[in-house]
Amino acid sequence: MTDQPAGARIELNLQSVQQLFNSMDPSPFYERDLDEDAEEFIVSWAREHPIHQALTLVVHLRQPHQEINGARLIADSIHHYFDYKATLNRREFHRLMTEGWVSLVIGLSFLGVCSVIAQALHPDLGPLAGFARDG
Repeated sequence: MTDQPAGARIELNLQSVQQLFNSMDPSPFYERDLDEDAEEFIVSWAREHPIHQALTLVVHLRQPHQEINGARLIADSIHHYFDYKATLNRREFHRLMTEGWVSLVIGLSFLGVCSVIAQALHPDLGPLAGFARDG
């Protein structure tokens, strides 16, 4: 048995290895996408554990894989898929953060221009009072 807590295991019971991967994906076995249901199952169970806790994925196959080193090939394929998804998520996060910073700069610039115009139209208000009113 392993030293990990019992809750750190995710177990998949499959008829064959074909259930794990998307059958419509023409890529070589190592680069194939996971089946949507299998991915959702793994991710939903992984979300129930603390983010930095190591997880073990155990795949039980009723029909053994024909490859001599099938277990290693399946493990490498799953790692490759989730590494690819993590890279896509990092890129999307970076894009969203860039878009957020640009939006913030545009918004603050617009607020600044509006404050200058309001100050020019109502010079009797002090700069802080005008800024507070505009805000």
